[in-house]
Amino acid sequence: MASAGVASAWSFNPLGAQDPSRKPLRLITFVDHYGLSPHGGDRTGQWMTSESGDFALSEEHFEWVLAPMARHQAHMAVITGVWQRSRAVLGGSAAHFAVNAQALTGSRGRGGRSSGIRHDHPSIDVHIGEFLSGDYGLRDRVYPHVRIGGSFSYGTDGAKLGGLGSPRAVYSSLFGATSLVDLQTQALVMEQVQRQLQTIRPQLVNANAATMLDGYASSVDAVARELELRADLVCEQPDSSSNNGATEAGVRQMFTAIYNMIGCDLTSSIAYAFSGSQRHQFLFAESPDRSGAVRTALGRSYHNPSHNNGTVGAMVQSLVYRWRLELLADLIDRLAETPDVGGDTLLDNTVILFTSAMSNNTHGTRQGYPQFIVAGRNANLNTGMHFDCTGHSNNELFVTLAQGLFAPTARFGGYNGSGVYRGAALNNGPIEKLLKEVVS
Repeated sequence: MASAGVASAWSFNPLGAQDPSRKPLRLITFVDHYGLSPHGGDRTGQWMTSESGDFALSEEHFEWVLAPMARHQAHMAVITGVWQRSRAVLGGSAAHFAVNAQALTGSRGRGGRSSGIRHDHPSIDVHIGEFLSGDYGLRDRVYPHVRIGGSFSYGTDGAKLGGLGSPRAVYSSLFGATSLVDLQTQALVMEQVQRQLQTIRPQLVNANAATMLDGYASSVDAVARELELRADLVCEQPDSSSNNGATEAGVRQMFTAIYNMIGCDLTSSIAYAFSGSQRHQFLFAESPDRSGAVRTALGRSYHNPSHNNGTVGAMVQSLVYRWRLELLADLIDRLAETPDVGGDTLLDNTVILFTSAMSNNTHGTRQGYPQFIVAGRNANLNTGMHFDCTGHSNNELFVTLAQGLFAPTARFGGYNGSGVYRGAALNNGPIEKLLKEVVS
């Protein structure tokens, strides 16, 4: 789609439709299936120089894998020690799909891979997206939440949500000139103009026709100025050579699409699950180990190294993680450089969760899985810190993430496979030190 056609697909958040003290917040969730292997070397040595205690971040704390994110340390909360207790407390098999089902839900799934896993509540990305697009007041976005890649997301009915698997699917679904987007966007523009007119109506009671027309023109101009803040964004249809979401070019296109989705303000929540089928042979030139075994492993599906309990598997996973974080750091640069409404940048109003379904390259996940949060200044989260969260569950981290976007969430997940709540040990409220203030 050429850039000239983008105007018909804009969505934007009209601040006049909500409490003006509330910022147009958004969530982006990045999820990896397989974790970062500790085999062939301590994972701590690939991630952080220390994982004990709370301390202010500095560049010297970032080890090789995490190093691309060092320039964004002021916006980061690096979180270690959190325990994915759901499987231990609620039960569940030691298999990728079982662990993945709990990665963003904090519960044991009902059913299985063949019958379709369900939960008794939505995944955290959906929970937050629904809040931002509903109770928080950001109702004018076209999509409460968008899923890209293999789905970790579950709807409000607990059913698994399908994801958009290729760059073309993302762009045609979200940026294409579909009648749905056209109609919704036109309605949003007219609704905001109407709100502008309602604001000035008391001043026009005894006005003549010319004054009333001037008021109408001013209302339209106010809408246009808001749209112009994002006029430099180009939402282009990717070429066919990059239409595989499991290739290097395809992943880069996905990151570009995420930037455009945030810049065009289409959605409150995006979840991107990295492909497990991707091959990473293009990273061989960056590998400190140039052995044939590493070359072979990089040329296979990424799922294969996740079961390689040795230095080769560790090397491949480290290379893949570092490359993904380089892409993420570049995305954050772009968010920080792009204006948002109200004089903010897109980064000021964005929260990013980077997490994993596993702590290592086996199925037996417990604690120490690599994760961090990036938060703009308008979020309710403390940043510039490493937080040792030993003793806390992933459920409590999800509560904290929700409150970091002002959702008044006291507990999250904790259901067994029969839909019975048994998560008292998992839900002790938010991890308060991560928050600027506790939301009740």
